[in-house]
Amino acid sequence: MKNGYFDRSAREFVITDMAPRRPLINYIWNEEFLMGIDHTGQGKSFAKVGYNTRRMVIDPAEGSRLIYVKDRATGAYFCANKPFFAAPHDAYETRVGVGKQAIVGEKLGVRVTLTLTAPTSGFAELWRIDVENRTEQPRDLSLYLHAMLAENVTDHYSYNRCDWSDPVGGLLFEHAAYLPPHDYPIVYLCADRPVNSYTTSQTTFKGHYRTYAEPIGVEADQLDNAGGSYDDWPSAAMELRLAPAAGETLTTYVVCGTARTAAEAADDARKFLQNGFFERVLEERLAKSKADEGVFTLSSGNAYLDEMVNVWLKNQIDLGKTWARVYGKGFRDVMQDVAAFASFDPATAKEKFCCASPTNTPTAIPSVCLSRFTVIPTATVLRGFPKRFRST
Repeated sequence: MKNGYFDRSAREFVITDMAPRRPLINYIWNEEFLMGIDHTGQGKSFAKVGYNTRRMVIDPAEGSRLIYVKDRATGAYFCANKPFFAAPHDAYETRVGVGKQAIVGEKLGVRVTLTLTAPTSGFAELWRIDVENRTEQPRDLSLYLHAMLAENVTDHYSYNRCDWSDPVGGLLFEHAAYLPPHDYPIVYLCADRPVNSYTTSQTTFKGHYRTYAEPIGVEADQLDNAGGSYDDWPSAAMELRLAPAAGETLTTYVVCGTARTAAEAADDARKFLQNGFFERVLEERLAKSKADEGVFTLSSGNAYLDEMVNVWLKNQIDLGKTWARVYGKGFRDVMQDVAAFASFDPATAKEKFCCASPTNTPTAIPSVCLSRFTVIPTATVLRGFPKRFRST
């Protein structure tokens, strides 16, 4: 394909053309949380904090997720996941998998892999940042994490306050509004490594009349370690110091989420950053994808068609049953995905049908519909399907 290729063994689509005509959007989700991100990791994320209420976590504005690496010996730096300068990266690609996305950028002898996912439940997005020293010398590096935290719940910016939080172990942004639309005033960003410096404003990170191609915060020796309030465009940035030996890879885990209280944010951060949690999430998502493939497997002789049906179509059905409205689909599209999802999880499909009813109760749907809600065995469905397209 023009933009890349399928790595069938890894169940991933590899984007090699990182300057497509328009952004290539990927979705990562659970039943309560969704990330809509492009091939460079830019885009929104939000949580479903009520039956009909969303709470933005990361704003889709420019700079929503940026990872910079600076060589402290020379002062040279680059943005790993979104190159801004005309000089290209030495290596640059994105691998889109089931429930994850990994962006690889290499320059200055450093390869950075930013892997994004979401837990199987909970209001957060998870990052894993692998920094590999590709040279034969030890390095003294600064790693900068930048996120456009969506602090504003209302339009009244004077409610905003943001600063370092010791209980959370990271940056905590709160919109302490009068009569807020929901109970989630807090967004936070924290990492599992010590933070050397931080800032909470675009003004001190990007700078006046600057762009994210040349942020003053990265060019300075360190960030200003200052909180703020009444800021209409807050942004969260943290600097970590890394000293990888020759050929060594250092890994940093990051969580960004929303919470009702600072104590809840601290509890969630500890849970999501515990050792091995990120890898368990990826294992669970891969196991579910393989289990779904067992419900029906197409063997048409056309490798591309088989890949689309056996992996990606099922993934799309799972997304659509809950989040189809997010990417412009209507009621009929949602119902089609819910009906198809019944083959994988009848109980969840039934719940989605009930959720779509006007009163959100099973009694709002004619009783005959739900009383007959059952899954016909796959073998029965396939009786009229050509045998050459079937796999038992």
